Amino acid sequence: MDSQNIRENSGRPFLVNDTDGYHDVILNEKTIIRVLKRYTDFYLIGSGAQGVVMSALDLVTNERVAIKKLTRPFSNPTHAKRAYREFEIMNLMDHPNIIRLLNAFTPQNSLDEFDDLYLVMELMNASLCQVTAMDLDHERLSFLLYQMLCGVNYMHKASIVHRDLKPSNIVVNYQCRLKILDFGLARNVEDENILKTPYVVTRYYRAPEVILGVPYKENVDVWAIGCIFAELLTRKVFFPGTDYIDQWTKIVDGLGTPDSDFTKLLTPEVRNYIGKLPYVATRDWKEIFPDSIFPKNINDRLNAENARDLISRMLVLNPFQRITVSDALKFPYVSLWYDENEVDGPPPPPYIDPDHSPDLSLEQWRELLFKQIKDYENTHDIFGIQSNPVPNEMSEDENSNPDDYQRETKNDIFKASRSYIVNQDPFRHQVEYTRALNAAKLERVFAKPFLASFDGHNEAVNLLEKHPLRLSTVLSGARDGQVKVWHLVTKKCVQTVQAHNGPVNGISIDGQIGDNFVTVGQDSQLKIWALPLESSGVPFSEEPCHSIPLNYVPHSVSHIVNSSNFATCGNGISIWKLFRESPIRHYDLGPNTVNFLRCNPIEDSIIAGCSSDRSIFLLDSRQRTPLTKVVLKLRKKARIVHEGHTSAVMDVDYSPSGQEFVSASYDRSIRIFPAEQWRSREVYHTPRMQYVLSVLWSLDNKYVLSGSDDMNVRLWKANAAEKLGPLVPREKAALEYNQRLRETYQNHPEVRRIVKHRHVPKAIYSAAREHRIIHESRRRKDKNRRMNSKIAASEPQLPETVKT
Repeated sequence: MDSQNIRENSGRPFLVNDTDGYHDVILNEKTIIRVLKRYTDFYLIGSGAQGVVMSALDLVTNERVAIKKLTRPFSNPTHAKRAYREFEIMNLMDHPNIIRLLNAFTPQNSLDEFDDLYLVMELMNASLCQVTAMDLDHERLSFLLYQMLCGVNYMHKASIVHRDLKPSNIVVNYQCRLKILDFGLARNVEDENILKTPYVVTRYYRAPEVILGVPYKENVDVWAIGCIFAELLTRKVFFPGTDYIDQWTKIVDGLGTPDSDFTKLLTPEVRNYIGKLPYVATRDWKEIFPDSIFPKNINDRLNAENARDLISRMLVLNPFQRITVSDALKFPYVSLWYDENEVDGPPPPPYIDPDHSPDLSLEQWRELLFKQIKDYENTHDIFGIQSNPVPNEMSEDENSNPDDYQRETKNDIFKASRSYIVNQDPFRHQVEYTRALNAAKLERVFAKPFLASFDGHNEAVNLLEKHPLRLSTVLSGARDGQVKVWHLVTKKCVQTVQAHNGPVNGISIDGQIGDNFVTVGQDSQLKIWALPLESSGVPFSEEPCHSIPLNYVPHSVSHIVNSSNFATCGNGISIWKLFRESPIRHYDLGPNTVNFLRCNPIEDSIIAGCSSDRSIFLLDSRQRTPLTKVVLKLRKKARIVHEGHTSAVMDVDYSPSGQEFVSASYDRSIRIFPAEQWRSREVYHTPRMQYVLSVLWSLDNKYVLSGSDDMNVRLWKANAAEKLGPLVPREKAALEYNQRLRETYQNHPEVRRIVKHRHVPKAIYSAAREHRIIHESRRRKDKNRRMNSKIAASEPQLPETVKT
């Protein structure tokens, strides 16, 4: 090199020998590179065993790029093979979470001189090693994990295993965008091909099957992702082994001794060695990742449980029980960011691994790689875009129609070009998240569920019954024997009758015509009342159409569907015809009192009920004896436990769809539960509402009614923020769009916090806190008992559904 061309360094790389389309760059005393003239303004980023990486300014695109020069790619066949893999896989990959190859070149023009290979890539701001030291919230943690899973899932679709995932091989930028790089150890794995090479993956992130010499496949990448995620959570290396043996010891200390299913996969020598090691009990994941490493608010505690659940599926010793990348993407912790274009997009072109070919010599590897580089230079333009010219293709200007962009007259407005393809918007997720956040806030602003209060009763309202044929008609019964008929549209009482001399025990309305209803009371009377239409002009009568004294106290009454017949219960079951003085059939179920019964709304002859001896029964009204009777035991395994109320639940009614139900409680509130969720989605209360004794869900699925101890019937909206009345099409579309946004982003921490937050009275808040303290005390006591007792430690830990 001509020394007079060297300028004074001042600590930065500088240029010499600017000739032949290339110029030499002196990075330091030991490193000189020869690159294209389009790259200038160099900064050394780092160097390692695989190569040296520098930042440069691309004068063609006016953007900064990263240039990697592979160190001694042809010193032996192994290095040549890794160089070939890295170039070929980067050239095939086209995914937002995998580093993109912008250019590849060599300054040598002949095969004999070929000794240097340069790869030009996107420049990112930092590696994941620098991110692990940061205190990240769940939003960023889940987004980083989602991008890692997306990139690896894209590789696995092409049967490519990375085999060297670690924080230094993952880079991010200031927008929290993540990309995977360094494919020198990547391999192609077909279904019948199982890898056995043990010296892959950096030791800290090496899967158990690799450490113990077991054949492995794609799920070694899942283990590495789990270790990286654990490092992000704890901000330190999760399994910091010093060698092979110590690495396995660290894994066993953290996760426990493997079971027999895993040891069966090992060779006899390794199995004997593992069997001689001390037994280590499996640790609870909440102990491995305690709440102290997570943010303190309630919403992030829920995300902490989701994070523990996901990482517990990744860090599994047995590779056959470890979760796949595609299944991990569906977990709640990362499903918020799920994008079909990123996850379910087309896989890359097939990659043929060189190891599938016969062994090649070093010169053959050099020739193969030189040919690939020259083919790349000939088929890609200066922007790194592959050119596929189509012969005789007309230009865009020749095909364009002036009518598409010209006005017919000067009075016409200009046509505004607009793309309706949503996928072209790079900020779609950010925009939709902001809109979802606003939609959640607006839902809380417009949440005004209380509609009306119907007063007039003189005692507590303990019964509510809806008309099966008239949506606007509801009946209520009180403890003083008074029954009122309400018209919901006008919010008025249209009829009041003193039905009984004591509490009303049951009300049932004829479902065939709907012009009468039956009441039974504590005074042992059964009465039939007329219920004409409000618009018919027929006056309501305060006297019953028919009255029957009974020799027992009836507890419930229910009409048979599509019939005017009805059933009562108390001292057995009686089937009645309208206006008959005696029942047409009576079922004696023993000495126990039948407390409740209900006729099947579909099958017109099936009746179900329950009695005071913990038995439930099923009978057919066409037969003389019950079909079956079962005495219930106190079963410990509940299908689901719905929590929220702090006092006794007095009444429950399902919505017409069967997907939700409303409950009334002695804690002076009503709650609406989804049928398959343990937590209520709504809680309704007012300052004047006392013990709630009965609830009702309207047949149109829009309203909920409650009867309480303060002698009032209250009308509520089933959906607290729903707008009642007619909607213009534009308003309806906006409401539906906001609803879809809330459903899409419902698991996002901030959206979840706003949507789930409810204000409750101080009494309920204090009682809930007391219940929470009792629950935590029991859990703490159970944990201490297990830690200090061998017998208790051997007992299985039961979930809440089994304990209840």
